[in-house]
Amino acid sequence: MFRQSMFLVLGLMAALTLGCEKKEEAAAVPDAGATTQEAGDAVDAHADDADAHADAAADAVKDAADKAGDAADEMKDAAKDIKIPGQ
Repeated sequence: MFRQSMFLVLGLMAALTLGCEKKEEAAAVPDAGATTQEAGDAVDAHADDADAHADAAADAVKDAADKAGDAADEMKDAAKDIKIPGQ
């Protein structure tokens, strides 16, 4: 009888322990409005940077085109001065 009571008590303790496990709380879901606002701010900041880089690139291309045009003019002038023997 004592042995059966002991198994009954152990069984009830196991059932109680397994049934009363502490549940972990789930992480809070971020606020969609705040997340959207942060994403919009990041896009605006990167758009401003992109505009600045695009302007700098356009200026660099214009400078390169001017230098290439000057070099072509110099080559034309140098080619006029070349005399080919026999002509």
